[in-house]
Amino acid sequence: MEAVLIDFLRRKSPSDLQSAAAQCKQKNKWFDANDPTTWALIDLMRGARKLLGLGDVDIPENLREWRNLIHPGACLKDYKPDKDLTPEVCTAAGQLQIILRDLP
Repeated sequence: MEAVLIDFLRRKSPSDLQSAAAQCKQKNKWFDANDPTTWALIDLMRGARKLLGLGDVDIPENLREWRNLIHPGACLKDYKPDKDLTPEVCTAAGQLQIILRDLP
């Protein structure tokens, strides 16, 4: 969900992004109004909902905690292009074929 929201916001014009950033409430020292990857999940939701003309939203606390385990900024630092993951894709595809073969 967070990746979809970040992609959505990154494709917006600078003025739209500023409008979305104005909805952010968790502006810590890492917050950058021009970079949605630095926004808290709830603020990504607030900003996207603002641009879509939807109301405010609250999310469960456990979703906030989960988000902090996998921060998108940290994930982007270790991002690997699909072409670099060919062996893993082949392994996963083989395992899926085994499961599908063995299902009754």
